[in-house]
Amino acid sequence: MKFDQIIEKLQNKNVHDSWIYYKELCKSPQSIQMSVLNSILKENSISEFGKKHNFSNIKNIHDFKNEVPLSTWADYEKASVAMQKGAENILFTGKPDCFIMTSGTSGKQKFIPETALGKKTKAITDKLRRNFTLNSHPEILKGRIFPLVNRSDLGLTENGIPFGTASGLTMKNAPESLLKTCAYPPEILNVRNDKTMDYLLMRFALNHDVRLIVGNNIARMGNLSALVEKHAEELISEINSGSLNKEIEIDSELREKLEAQLFPDPKRAAFLQKIIDSKKMFIPKNYWPALKVICCWLSGSVGSSVSNVKYLFPDDVKYLDYGYGASEGKFNIPCIPGKSYGTLAIHACFYEFIPVDCNNDSSLMVHEIEEGKLYKLLITNFAGLYRYDMKDIVRVESFTENTPNIVFVSKCGDIGNIAGEKLSGSTICNAAEKVSEETGINIKHICAITVTTPPHYIFCIELQNSNNDLKSKDEIKNLLDIELQKDIGYANRRRDNLLTEPELKIMPAGWLDSLYEEKVKTTGNSIAQIKLPIIYKEAAWQK
Repeated sequence: MKFDQIIEKLQNKNVHDSWIYYKELCKSPQSIQMSVLNSILKENSISEFGKKHNFSNIKNIHDFKNEVPLSTWADYEKASVAMQKGAENILFTGKPDCFIMTSGTSGKQKFIPETALGKKTKAITDKLRRNFTLNSHPEILKGRIFPLVNRSDLGLTENGIPFGTASGLTMKNAPESLLKTCAYPPEILNVRNDKTMDYLLMRFALNHDVRLIVGNNIARMGNLSALVEKHAEELISEINSGSLNKEIEIDSELREKLEAQLFPDPKRAAFLQKIIDSKKMFIPKNYWPALKVICCWLSGSVGSSVSNVKYLFPDDVKYLDYGYGASEGKFNIPCIPGKSYGTLAIHACFYEFIPVDCNNDSSLMVHEIEEGKLYKLLITNFAGLYRYDMKDIVRVESFTENTPNIVFVSKCGDIGNIAGEKLSGSTICNAAEKVSEETGINIKHICAITVTTPPHYIFCIELQNSNNDLKSKDEIKNLLDIELQKDIGYANRRRDNLLTEPELKIMPAGWLDSLYEEKVKTTGNSIAQIKLPIIYKEAAWQK
């Protein structure tokens, strides 16, 4: 089937039927992937990149690999700058609809181009993800949705093309029916000052019965909750009178729009005041008691932060995975509650997979990868990225029909390999969670330093409660070592004494916050966009 017919069907069917149709597509992933690749090559054959790499004469995957080299963002920076100034037909036919602004690990801003077709494929992935969430918990439609997103429009390029964050642009392009269920007016996302924006988000959301929180990094709710607790009395007063804090500095036109959507709500104000009067914590579990679902990243280093904020939410809240993706694309569709893996989004990009233990750049296609194996991910998308190295490691967990279910494991640099053990950051995070469960000692954050002489790991942890004695410290270290030996690579190296006994360092309270603050300062990203590394080489750590 032709690619445009596939996209049209996925776009026009309702949410439930689109998933039924998608599962049919999953029976033939190789065929669908070739349709995706052929569409990209045909669509962009007259672009400068397409001409240079002979797109018109590529007949199969072998030709594609021969004509198009592996790439990283450095290969596209000049083209991105040219397109920001108005150049057309550079990486793809035409010019970008917008740019997605993000930062790499170096902190240097990247302006990733996006096209109309690229936005359409991402919107379909979002639609398929919604089917999973809504079918699992239809009761959330009785209340409001609180999206944890960043500002949508950050500005215009030199040639007047808009740029913004991935999550903000997703919100901006969401269906009108979905926006009506939002707990706050989307216009708030255009506010420039982060603290002002957060105050406004919570001012409106406190007025509502929020049933679903959705966003990549749930750690942000810790900051929003603290803000609400600090300003509880004035927020309750505003809700009671239907007003908006006069001291908040926002554009007069926006203020007028927001105030037009407010109304006095003494009943809601009384409910909120009762929380304070009863001496309960003024946190989401008490002002949103019907909260049913939190949809956020459950994998990688960000997923480990879930345990740190669980106390904020009702005990019966269900945690669903938000889905693996990045500014460059949305790559899977979560399909099982509580699991961090999801069905590969075979309509959205053309994928290649390089086995982690491979000594060359020989890649595999979607039908060639195996359950339980780790792979480096390459993507070719509809917005001018070709055989692009995501610098991500993914694992195949299972299959939906014949299509792999993948989970993000870590960034390529987030792998410990002192003696060939290839220990991932997510494995360390999972081990820390298990130790927390077994001991009742809540490990708030963990990272590992690789030391070559003698070869071992130093685990640095911050505890939620710092009142633990040295006996607890030894217990944590030993249990971490035991838990990590469930990973065969680590276990074999410990058995053969190629890795010696690990060390453990208890870090001071506030250490995790300081790591986030440093990343915010060096990258310019918000906390919600940041993925902290788990594994550091000794020299990098000391620096």
